Amino acid sequence: MKNKIFLLLSLSFLLIVAFIMSSCQTASQTTTTTTMAASTVKICVITDQASYASLETVVFSLIVTNEGTTTIEVINGRAYPSRYTIKNSSEVEVTTLPEVFPSSFSNYSLPPGSTEINSVSWEQKVPSTSAEVIARGTYHVVGDSVYTTKIAAKEFTLTD
Repeated sequence: MKNKIFLLLSLSFLLIVAFIMSSCQTASQTTTTTTMAASTVKICVITDQASYASLETVVFSLIVTNEGTTTIEVINGRAYPSRYTIKNSSEVEVTTLPEVFPSSFSNYSLPPGSTEINSVSWEQKVPSTSAEVIARGTYHVVGDSVYTTKIAAKEFTLTD
């Protein structure tokens, strides 16, 4: 019985991931450096909900899949593999997450057929250490990754 439940949960999880990935964008990744080979990357940004009440934690996730046949390698890339820019309905940038970027550089590798998921939470404050909550309304998050120049966007709403 436990094996059947585990199997059903595993299949459900795979179906959810497949559904999310079907709405992701595909980007042809090329670069002029010798550390990255040409590859095809699928990128998708999601939120854990469509709308949020005041001060409710918002979770953004960036899903990146290497659909190519070669490993994507980034040498001395930025400190975080994913970055999230929140913009209001007028396309004005509200904040970028993570807010603080260390001065160090990192190396990244995404083998063929691999998927990487990075997430960050946001408390609806700008900056996050502030006591001021941003205005209610429609926003969108733009996610980008060290693995591709392609970006992905997702709309969400802050309600009262």
